[in-house]
Amino acid sequence: MTDSRASSLERARSLALAQRYDEAISAMRAEIAANPRDADALVMLGNTLIMSHNSDHGSESATDGAECLREARRCFELAIEANPECVPAFIDLADWHIDNDESENASPFLASAERLLAQGRAWESLEDELADVRSSRERARRGR
Repeated sequence: MTDSRASSLERARSLALAQRYDEAISAMRAEIAANPRDADALVMLGNTLIMSHNSDHGSESATDGAECLREARRCFELAIEANPECVPAFIDLADWHIDNDESENASPFLASAERLLAQGRAWESLEDELADVRSSRERARRGR
């Protein structure tokens, strides 16, 4: 990861955590425009779109209901296409299905994440990502 890319993603992450979603989304979109196969930026954008949609802090353009959620799902799908070992994208796509009352569609993505983790291919933390998969499986079992 280049210093400028890391700095750009960290800035976008900080903006999202500060609930400045429109600015975070713009920063992530700029990073993705420069590198469309940046799995980290795609996952971050997908999650930020969902956070914006679920909050009162985003603008209407950023939180446009179903379109915002479709874009978030597409970000996770593109992250997987860009890097088929991007465990967070598989987990987040499974969670997207669970959160959108499509729990039955989550299982293949969780299975892919588990397969990668069993091969030691954790994206950040094996322990945390395994916990995320277990939590998602439980949510899917409960139907949310």
